[in-house]
Amino acid sequence: MSEPHDPAAPLPAAAGPEQSPPPRPPKRKWLRRTLWTLGTVVVLLLVLLALLPTLLSTGPGTSLAERIASGQVDGRVELSGLSVGWLSGTKIDAMLVEDDQGMRVVEVANFDSGLTLWSALRGNYDVGDTTGRVNLPKILVYDDGTTNLHEVFRIEPSDEETVIPDVRGRIKLDGSLNVQYIGRRDSTEDDSKAVDVDFTGTQLTLVPGEPMEHNLPLALRVDGASAGSIVASGTIDLDTLSAERPTIREEITLTELQLAALGTLLAPFGLQDYALDGILNGSLNADLEQEVVSGRFNGTNVSVDRRGAAGQGYRTTALELEVAGRFASEGLATDQQLTPADGTKVTTRQLLDLERLALTTDDGTLTAGATVDLTSLQADPLANWPILARDITLDVQSEFATAQGRGANLGAFELQATADMARMHEKFGDLLTFGGAQPTAGHARLTLRTRQGD
Repeated sequence: MSEPHDPAAPLPAAAGPEQSPPPRPPKRKWLRRTLWTLGTVVVLLLVLLALLPTLLSTGPGTSLAERIASGQVDGRVELSGLSVGWLSGTKIDAMLVEDDQGMRVVEVANFDSGLTLWSALRGNYDVGDTTGRVNLPKILVYDDGTTNLHEVFRIEPSDEETVIPDVRGRIKLDGSLNVQYIGRRDSTEDDSKAVDVDFTGTQLTLVPGEPMEHNLPLALRVDGASAGSIVASGTIDLDTLSAERPTIREEITLTELQLAALGTLLAPFGLQDYALDGILNGSLNADLEQEVVSGRFNGTNVSVDRRGAAGQGYRTTALELEVAGRFASEGLATDQQLTPADGTKVTTRQLLDLERLALTTDDGTLTAGATVDLTSLQADPLANWPILARDITLDVQSEFATAQGRGANLGAFELQATADMARMHEKFGDLLTFGGAQPTAGHARLTLRTRQGD
């Protein structure tokens, strides 16, 4: 018998379907795919980076390098046989640089260097054993001292100190260059004959902590005929170039050198206003470590003319030049220290004791001696003119003039001179002017006395 149901008691729950568990969060496939993609890109970049030297060494890679290089010049660069490596050297079978008119200005052939791509990117310019041939087929020198290479490579003249990269290695180069002074671009009046210079056998050795050894042989030719030679050899401590006295040992030898060719080569360095001629032999030795300089030169049929002038310049059938001196230094008191334009303090005065300077020509002799203040000359020659030279002696004996000068320094100097102006004009022509005038007759006597502060 069933028990009576209590109306107040809750009824039992009705049976229903089984409830499903809560849904699981979806898997983050997008994150996995993104990471996988990034990883793939990184791997590809690493592969491309590793293959970069190989890619650059291919035809398309070389074309890319050409386009990049051409963007750095006013003209065009052409490369062939480029080979680079992360840990191996750089090779170029041939490279040409042309100006915007299509004229070749640089030719490189068989260039082989130990410089690796990895070292270059790190700023380590260890070129190892480097060989090659470099030709500069046409260098044009203008009347302002610049050249067409300034234009092609966008070089702006600047007084700022040039920063020399830290290059190391053993460099052996063959090659040649062709130089011509053309003066004004719109005129051929001042054009000189082109000079061919062969510098085959040039050697540079740069070892860390040691001076740079160099041997630079220059064989000159004009119109296909020999114009003499210049050989410069010695050592230069590049770390001391900006010092008050750099460490340089240099010997320069001239053999049957045609001065016309030399004048063309020196035109970019301030001699563009003068035309030289004649033959010069001799040598100059300078050792700044041993503090000595000496040299002797002999010239034949030497002449100096001013370009564009109507009259003639100076001529002599024979010339002898002798120079001998020593370098010295002395400390400066605090109130004597110099401050050049760069703001540095100069506490030591560098001197050149010119023991003997002797010049002999057809017309007579000039002998002189003095101690030249190189520091004041470099710092501010106009402000320091009284002390630019001291212990000065000067003697001139010639067919057209005599002179004797003595002085403790330029600020206390006395000069006595006489001159036959007609004969001087005959000998010097357009080279001798006084404020634009050219005295052509009469005799002159000059007495000059200087007093420091005047």
